[in-house]
Amino acid sequence: MKKTLLTLTIATLLAGCNGGSDNKISNTTGPDSKLNYTLSGEVQSNYLAQDITVCVDLTEDWICNPSEPTTTAKSGLFNIVSMNKEILHARILAVSTLNAADNQSKAYTNNTVVLAAPPQQKESGHIINGISTLISANMGHGFNPHEAARDVKAKLEKIGVTTSSDLLANLGDPRLATIDKNIQLLSASTKAEQRSRVIATLARDLPQQQDFITAESLTEQILADTVNQLEQKSMPRLVGNDTGVTQFFDGAVLTDTPAAGFPLQDANIGFDATDKNIHSGSGFSFTKLDAKGQALPVDATEWSCVRDERTKLTWEVKSNDPNSPRWKKNEFALQIKDGAQPHSEDIKYAQQTNKSGINTTEQYQDMVNKDQLCGINTWRLPTFNEQFDLLDFGSTAKDTDGNLIGLNTHYFPNTEAGYEGWGWYWSSSFMYASYQPQDMHVYNYLDQVGDSLGDSGVQNLCKQTNAECDYPAIMNVRMVSQGK
Repeated sequence: MKKTLLTLTIATLLAGCNGGSDNKISNTTGPDSKLNYTLSGEVQSNYLAQDITVCVDLTEDWICNPSEPTTTAKSGLFNIVSMNKEILHARILAVSTLNAADNQSKAYTNNTVVLAAPPQQKESGHIINGISTLISANMGHGFNPHEAARDVKAKLEKIGVTTSSDLLANLGDPRLATIDKNIQLLSASTKAEQRSRVIATLARDLPQQQDFITAESLTEQILADTVNQLEQKSMPRLVGNDTGVTQFFDGAVLTDTPAAGFPLQDANIGFDATDKNIHSGSGFSFTKLDAKGQALPVDATEWSCVRDERTKLTWEVKSNDPNSPRWKKNEFALQIKDGAQPHSEDIKYAQQTNKSGINTTEQYQDMVNKDQLCGINTWRLPTFNEQFDLLDFGSTAKDTDGNLIGLNTHYFPNTEAGYEGWGWYWSSSFMYASYQPQDMHVYNYLDQVGDSLGDSGVQNLCKQTNAECDYPAIMNVRMVSQGK
């Protein structure tokens, strides 16, 4: 069966981040200008025992390991000194046991509580509480600290919870006291191996968890049920498609029949073996759709979208018309509402291929939704995993340059290698690395054309505010939707 990810090549993420206040740390390379670096701040909680361990989570596992810089907070205050500059770019953890401060927390007395603060590239003024923990966990969705905070703030305001304009600078806002407490209780009632996933899922689904986070009193059963619900939601969606591999290796060549002495190959298992589709020739099951979203026969020669019958996702099909905004060769600068914004150089590169004046992914998304392509107005950028799930590793189709095409071309013609030459298409998936400067975006790309089909890596995107952009980024886009 297809894995969610084959290979993730982590590129070096060292980039200059000059300027800022005296309290900010320049993320430069070369010899350290200081012998020691300091992290100081306060653990703000009425629910923790007096003994609070504070550490720098260099291993990014939400655990204070013996090798990590560690101290004990005194009256909530902590000060960590280390010769390792990495402490300025890593999450800070506070670990203790729950103290029965009221009747609500009695059931969880002595349970381990882990709270976190996101890396802010500063030495002093760190606050660790339930709200900072929520923001830190939210970074697991690819946000940098400021974006994670803005996302939490926006979701809280959707449910009528007013917050300070700068949530990171006002983590102790008394209006958030109940939410702060409930997140700490959630941490206490969650197993160590689940904790970061559960809290990250809470951050993602805050509006749906309004009753939980705003409850004045939480019973043991409510907490247990919430943990179980969030844990289930945190599990990755089971991949809907198989790999598309239908041939067997006999030790020398690929064959269409199982080879003696080489059991349990990819082609032996999964949909490609148990539910092969006569039209795709593998386990993939697709339906062509016309411009209004009506199903078409498999031999239709014109269609606008494809519905994946495994995942029930509907995918855009690129056009072969150079005058269409959906032309297969049109490439776009990345623009996501309340997220990544394009540099002017990105726009210039996009304008070289686009004749329609639509040069960013957000503009393109707005266009296809306004036009209701295939009767749908909920088009969006796909996630990385959704793109990966669509790859057909059994494909033998090639483009005019001889590049292997990683999609079933009977349903997805006009797949392009693009500017970079590897079939990169924009997704909504990003990464955040501890060394990347504040507000920089790191994009997780996927090779969909060429011999490196399925390989993945990361690429820094130019910050919109930078004066220069040495490596502008433009890519193709293939929108997706859950359908009507």
